[in-house]
Amino acid sequence: MNTVKVTEKIKVSYVVEMSNKTKIQIDPDELPKVIQALKEKSLVRVKRGIFNPAFFVDIIKDEERQCEIERLARDEIAPLLDIFKDTVLTLPSGVKKIQNPNDN
Repeated sequence: MNTVKVTEKIKVSYVVEMSNKTKIQIDPDELPKVIQALKEKSLVRVKRGIFNPAFFVDIIKDEERQCEIERLARDEIAPLLDIFKDTVLTLPSGVKKIQNPNDN
């Protein structure tokens, strides 16, 4: 259970379903980044993982998190913790960065 003090109310949360059966939880503030990544066909880092639009299937309301709210008799949920916070993401040595064809 998340014991972080809630400072920001979230009424709705989402799950991005991927073709490899992975489900990535996102908060409402991350939804525009995911939609932009779909339009640009580019990767984007969200709090709970890295979204690759090549494997995108659907975005749905996160009923599981919503049910947890109802079980706790609260009308808010804590924002997701950023699993990448304070982590420097770099490629391993010898791996070349792939150029985005949209970069000019």
